Amino acid sequence: DDEDSSAPEHYLTDNNTQTPEQLLLSDDTQKNQQQQLYQALSLLDARSLDILQSRYLKEEKTTLHTLADKYGVSAERVRQLETKAMQSLKTSLETQAL
Repeated sequence: DDEDSSAPEHYLTDNNTQTPEQLLLSDDTQKNQQQQLYQALSLLDARSLDILQSRYLKEEKTTLHTLADKYGVSAERVRQLETKAMQSLKTSLETQAL
């Protein structure tokens, strides 16, 4: 028995390997979540969408001050708009999940 537990198949086995069915379901779930996110983003006004994209979805993140200059408002106002847009996204995604 001790020899069996030290056989390569015991310590080389990947217990986290997914079956093809699990991979397919995972891929479908990811596509569904992505579609829900795009749908939720489409409900935002152009400025809110730009703020979220600039702050989170671009490779180089835009600062609140840069966006404030762009929109002619204070950095605090941009932060408020960002928070409101994130809350709208959250609400939309929660509604879609029902």
